[in-house]
Formats: sequence, structure tokens, C-alpha cells
Amino acid sequence: LSVAHAGFAYYLQFQILSGLARKGLHPSSHAELAKEAMHTLLYDFGVCLYVVIYVGSFAFACYSFLMLSCGAGAGYGAAILLIAYGWLASAYLLAWYFCNCCAGAVMTKSQSRRQVPQQPHQQPVVLGVPMPMQGP
Repeated sequence: LSVAHAGFAYYLQFQILSGLARKGLHPSSHAELAKEAMHTLLYDFGVCLYVVIYVGSFAFACYSFLMLSCGAGAGYGAAILLIAYGWLASAYLLAWYFCNCCAGAVMTKSQSRRQVPQQPHQQPVVLGVPMPMQGP
């Protein structure tokens, strides 16, 4: 079960990055990253298969409390850790997605404010490049 959870993390990252690469986009764009993640979560068959495993493991962890009514101390710890993983992984997924959406919106607004229209006769200035020498 732990191999399935760890393997899915790599699988999801690979799917998102390869989706961005197919579109010719760089993964540093928060808005495009969130958009591709949502597309992968909605339309990828591997994600659909993992959701069944994820819900099943969470349900089994909840059911395991009934099976451990004999007083097994270490078993309760394992069940609590699996339930905590279920809640924390879901919370992390939501926080990651919404933070990328918000960061993408903020980056888009700040970039649109920073863009100053250039006059047609002005040449752009590049810092660190020597200016060409003018004749005497």
C-alpha cells in the first residue's frame, strides 16, 4: 500500500510535467501548473485508479479500529497513521492547488502592471552589455 502511495506521487508529477512539456510551457508558471494539474486529475486513467486505492486504504484504516478491539497497541498506532495520512494528503493537495491558482493570479496581475509600453523609437536597454562606441 505504501508503494502505491509513493509511486503515485512520482506518477502525478511526471504526468503534470510531461503535459506542460507537450504544450511547450515551463513549469515555473503557477497558473499553467495548476491548470495542467487539474486537467491531469480530471482526465488521467492512472489518477482514477489511484483514487480507488486511496479511498479503499482510508476505509480500511477506519475499519481496522473495529478489528483491533482486542487491545492491540501497535495496531492502533498504524491505523491512526494511515488515517492521518489520508487527511493530510487530501489537505496538502487542496492547499497546493489553491496556492498555485492564487500565485498564478497574483503573478499575472503584477506582470501586467509592470509592463510599460515602449515608445517605437526607443531601443530596449540591456544591463551588463557594453554600449557600442560612437564615432569621433
